[in-house]
Amino acid sequence: MSAFTKRMVNHGIRDEVSELHSEIQKELEDRVNIAIDDHKAIVAASTFEPTDGEADEIEEPNEVDEALSPGDLEQRPGESREKFAFRKRAALKIAGRNRAPTGLMPGHTVAQH
Repeated sequence: MSAFTKRMVNHGIRDEVSELHSEIQKELEDRVNIAIDDHKAIVAASTFEPTDGEADEIEEPNEVDEALSPGDLEQRPGESREKFAFRKRAALKIAGRNRAPTGLMPGHTVAQH
């Protein structure tokens, strides 16, 4: 193999490695950003405390129970505890209940337990 051919092969390999490195770096940045967004949502859901106006808007228990679908308060297979707590909290808030997810006291975050 000539010196020219060897240089071209090495140059091509460097380009491929550089492209792969860029793709991996972008994927990692995306994953980190998603994890940060998920963490912020979990903390916001776990530290929710109703204001006086929101506490007045709570519906009667029978009406609230009808607003929830049967699967809203059950953990799905493969779902993390944090995502389940966030989804459950959101379902309860939409249905009109203003209480912390099971296992968390108002004002506490997942990291504190």
